[in-house]
Amino acid sequence: MSKESTADTSAPTSLFDCHPWPRTIGLVVFATVITAVAGMKFQRDHALEHYHSQEQQINMLTERNQSLTADRHTLLTASFYQQQLLRERDERLAQQDVEMNLLEERMDSVEIAMGIQDAPEAEALESRVDTAAINTAMRATMLRLIPSGQPIESFRRSSGFGKRVHPVTGEVRSHLGLDLTADIGTPIYAPADGVIEQVRRSRSGYGNMVRMQHAFGFTTVYAHLDDYTVKAGEFVNKGQLIAYSGNSGLSTGPHLHYEVRFLGRALNPKSFINWAPDNFDSLFQKEKSIAWSSMIDVIAESMTLPVQLTQGSNGTPALAVHHQIHQENDEG
Repeated sequence: MSKESTADTSAPTSLFDCHPWPRTIGLVVFATVITAVAGMKFQRDHALEHYHSQEQQINMLTERNQSLTADRHTLLTASFYQQQLLRERDERLAQQDVEMNLLEERMDSVEIAMGIQDAPEAEALESRVDTAAINTAMRATMLRLIPSGQPIESFRRSSGFGKRVHPVTGEVRSHLGLDLTADIGTPIYAPADGVIEQVRRSRSGYGNMVRMQHAFGFTTVYAHLDDYTVKAGEFVNKGQLIAYSGNSGLSTGPHLHYEVRFLGRALNPKSFINWAPDNFDSLFQKEKSIAWSSMIDVIAESMTLPVQLTQGSNGTPALAVHHQIHQENDEG
């Protein structure tokens, strides 16, 4: 009885007591599960850390963007304020130009009325201009030094010279030039030799503008330009490209505002646009308030001046010899 009891006690009680590999497998499975859980936890913690880092960067970028937006708004406000100041300055300058022109016209009228300045005598001035005595070289010189011809190749006059109702303000004002309609970017050429007195960019009044000085007190003005190719102080030749027509400033459409002035007084540019070799007398007949005879005498003397600097073979000034030769030819 005791032997059987002993034998029964030593017999295997489970599968793990008979074979050790199931225990090993179980431990491996358990370790794998633990490792997988730990790895998942590590990955989750790493993802959370990366998420928080990305969130911080997004917050920093958002704050930076808000700061840049605020700075941009500040700069836009300052820029708008500066542009407003520039517009107001340009408007004041344009208004001052108009007031100065009107003041000059009123002063001339007052001087004539008071007898300080003689009224232009058309017949007397015209009778003193002997165009038949003006040779070809002198005519070419005058046409090169005094504004003549068209500043642009093709145009259609939309607003003439003199009193008119302003197309924008509706006020009656003196229109001091001609409005020559042309597409934006139409080339503008110098109507005479001269020097650029002023270039100015503006969004009001005359807009982008060029003012050019010529010989004998003449000045031309080009307004509402798209752009210009010259700078102040630059000398230019007749026919040289100086600007492009546009629609800048106080303008209702693309055109060139063209002015011709003599000693600051506005003249009708049409007379100068139509002035050419084939109708050389026309300008003297249209603009009779200019002492053309005095100008012609000055030009004649300037053309003979280089001869005065030399001496004749007998010591007599060459100019005297020159006049003597002409006198002998006339007598012969």
